[in-house]
Amino acid sequence: MPKSLFVIDGHAQIYRSYYAPFRPLTSPTGEPTKAVHVFCSMLFNLLRTRKPDYLVMTLDVSDRTVFRCDIYPEYKAHRDPAPDDLSPQADRIIEIVGAMGIPILRQEGFEADDLMATLAKRVAGDELDVYLVSKDKDLEQVISDHVFLYDPAKDIVLDRAALLENKGYAPEQVIDIQTLSGDSVDNIPGVTGVGPKTAVKLIHKYGTAQAVVDHADELTPKQSENVKAFAEQLPITRQLVTLKDDVEFDFDLAAAKTDSLTFGHAKPTFELLGFNRLTDQLDEFSGTTEEQGELALGSSETAGEYICVDTESALDELAQALARQSVFAIDTETTNINPVAADLAGISVSWEAGKGYYIPIRAAMCACLPLELVRSKLADVLGNASIGKVGQNIKYDAIVLEQAKMPLSGIVFDTMIASFVLEPLRRSHGMDALVFELCRHRMIPISDLIGKGKDQLTIDQVDAAHVTEYAGEDADFTWRLYEILSKQLEDSSFKPLFEDVEMPLVSVLARMESNGVSLD
Repeated sequence: MPKSLFVIDGHAQIYRSYYAPFRPLTSPTGEPTKAVHVFCSMLFNLLRTRKPDYLVMTLDVSDRTVFRCDIYPEYKAHRDPAPDDLSPQADRIIEIVGAMGIPILRQEGFEADDLMATLAKRVAGDELDVYLVSKDKDLEQVISDHVFLYDPAKDIVLDRAALLENKGYAPEQVIDIQTLSGDSVDNIPGVTGVGPKTAVKLIHKYGTAQAVVDHADELTPKQSENVKAFAEQLPITRQLVTLKDDVEFDFDLAAAKTDSLTFGHAKPTFELLGFNRLTDQLDEFSGTTEEQGELALGSSETAGEYICVDTESALDELAQALARQSVFAIDTETTNINPVAADLAGISVSWEAGKGYYIPIRAAMCACLPLELVRSKLADVLGNASIGKVGQNIKYDAIVLEQAKMPLSGIVFDTMIASFVLEPLRRSHGMDALVFELCRHRMIPISDLIGKGKDQLTIDQVDAAHVTEYAGEDADFTWRLYEILSKQLEDSSFKPLFEDVEMPLVSVLARMESNGVSLD
């Protein structure tokens, strides 16, 4: 049985996705995503129902560089510009397809249809069937014993027999039929008054478009007049509707094997766009390769070096290093999401991307530093208002440290608040979501350490080695978010609101929650 190659008509499917009868969608950041969602759903359905052995996508280049414009300058000249929100969605789709490792074919001077026709001619045969994923009638001329059209919306395959039964003509007749009828969509002129149905009848009777011109006197007076008037245009129109099947481009069929595609590489973008259901579906095709598994848990390119500070001498060195900083990121690990009721299990800090330090105060199966010792070494630097402190929801950390008798002063930046000020429509301002969006890194889930459900542990029941990786990563990426978001604030008009209103409130609210409010 032949293997199958599916060739997606990229821009045609993107347009269909954009205009599909589907509700508008936006990402957590307000980015339009309807076309992206519909396209990816189509792709997954194709993979699931048709199970192709090979998969590629072809794309058009700029309309005005296509060779057909040299032949006929009015070719596609009447088309309205694409909607403003279509182009960024097309870019997202191309980004996703590329991330999945699906080969993308495009060639200056030619359209996607030409590449599809060339590819079909080049590789189709007894050992490989080619399915052109498109409803474009131009591609009907390419249909053969091993080349078919596939409509993903209806899951219908159009072969030679179906074309003859449904439309009344064979693939070999398509060029002549289109030569007579022209194509109003592409602004290709045909015989005035001759539509597709009339063209089919004329080709059945006379065989070719040129034969119709040669027998124009046998037609009705009006048809005869129109056909004769078209005679000079005929060779031009024929060139315009004939797909090139000899375009030169490189193509490696082995690179298009679906069982070697990197579907998992699209997962960060899916989660960035808020495609929760599609993200789950993506796992069906992601496989379990070492490369994809590494990406799912956070790639080594973005993870850092995280050090456990579990001796007094190491703590002294860390305290001295912190005292030399103008600003650093801080995060606490605790036993409770309620900061007033929580016990402090550890403190992590960072002032350089890729580096993090964790001080274990309460942990299982290892030596920890007593809280009193940590307090004696760090209280001064934590309370030094001239050294800036950065955190993600730093109010929580301030309350926890207040309870531990290490008040936090110098709070200058909260990445969660900065995110809200800059992008209030984000679906989530949480750490994991922000790191995915801005750093393209997946954080270690807390459930990896403490589990879930009735057997869930608290963080102080986990050994310090595992917590160091988790907590060090938190501090590290809090610092990275600070570097990114502070730059965005500098370039925005929201900096005064953030610095003069939002941040001063953090310490006030932290003290109120920690000490309570006196009522008269």
